[in-house]
Amino acid sequence: MMKTLMLTIFLVFSLAIQAQEPKILTLNQLTDSALAAFPPGRGRQILEQSFELKKNIVRAGLYPNANLNAQLSYQSDVTKIEIPMPGFKAPELAKDWYRVNIDLYQTMYDGGMTKARLETENAEYQLQINKIEQAEEQLKKKVNDLFYGVLMANNRIRVLNFAIATTQAMISETDTRAKKGMVLKSELAAVESGLLQYKQQLVEASAARNASLELLSSVCNVTISASDSLSVNTPENNRPYTLNRKDADEFGLLTGRANSLMLMEKSKRRPALGLFGQAGYGRPGYNMLDDSFDEYFLIGIRLNYNIWDWNTHKRNIQVIRLQQKQTELAEENFRMLHMGRWKAMIREAEQFDSLLALDDEIIRLQQTVVDASRAQLNNGTITGAAFVTELNKLHQSIIMRENHKILRSKTYHEINLLTGNQ
Repeated sequence: MMKTLMLTIFLVFSLAIQAQEPKILTLNQLTDSALAAFPPGRGRQILEQSFELKKNIVRAGLYPNANLNAQLSYQSDVTKIEIPMPGFKAPELAKDWYRVNIDLYQTMYDGGMTKARLETENAEYQLQINKIEQAEEQLKKKVNDLFYGVLMANNRIRVLNFAIATTQAMISETDTRAKKGMVLKSELAAVESGLLQYKQQLVEASAARNASLELLSSVCNVTISASDSLSVNTPENNRPYTLNRKDADEFGLLTGRANSLMLMEKSKRRPALGLFGQAGYGRPGYNMLDDSFDEYFLIGIRLNYNIWDWNTHKRNIQVIRLQQKQTELAEENFRMLHMGRWKAMIREAEQFDSLLALDDEIIRLQQTVVDASRAQLNNGTITGAAFVTELNKLHQSIIMRENHKILRSKTYHEINLLTGNQ
């Protein structure tokens, strides 16, 4: 019994340790999770179902159309034959008429209207999908910003922890020398004040990091704790300029919709041809000289053609062409600004190689200054405040170098987002 109990406790403890094991998360993993949880993204299926229904509605215009009509009427007078003829009496029609009939119509040629409407519905569907894809691109950028925001906060926290550990060791050493009368107690207070400032900055940095983690967890629908590790990778930086963004594709889709609307306008000016028929039962039938209830039917072919529309068609075509011109100008402006933005970001990314080389040299020199300041403080030739100042410079240099590494990776990811390659 005791053995079983111990085994159960061991398994529960192992599962708890496994559940708390830190995760390693990449930007691509978090982006995929965010896209999977993105509500507008899940609306694709709804749009597709709506599109299929609309296509069926349009195609139904080519199917036979049948209408059932029933009519009862009473009129003040009817047609009469009042010519006297020996031996013949013309029938007199009743003033109450009854009709039940089915009217049939089958389109034979609609001038291409159905095809144009289908193309227009498809263009509208593609534009709606494009809107979702643009929203997903914005979501990718948001995840990218939050991801690197957490990385920079982690970097600051890591350096602050290192600064606190270094300062605490220095306090211990200075306290020993102060007790021996080798340095003034005021120097110890200066170093302790610097420690409190580091702890204050650590509280602020931790709060900012935790807030960013909460937002990143919410956006990606993934629980991310402070102990989890965010893995950074810098994408390739030698790609030529491309433009694969969904907001750039929108211009082509707008042009396609304008073309389908123009096709629809042109189809309105073409004749439409169809078969029609009517079958029914009533009084009177088609024989107006027979006053009895009778069956009747007729069939025929019908041509519809609007020979004059007061130039409405031409004006509609002009409006569509002007809209196309506006779309072309908007696309030209978009591509010009996009190219300029891409060039600026490439220059911004390239600067980090030079900055990182300078960071290494700055840290090396500042470390030399800190080592010398520590020796001078121990000898009582400088104040504790002066030492803390030099130590701050070193830690700020380390933070700057790590931030430059993170910003370099972030900039190249943003370049890929800008060009639509991520």
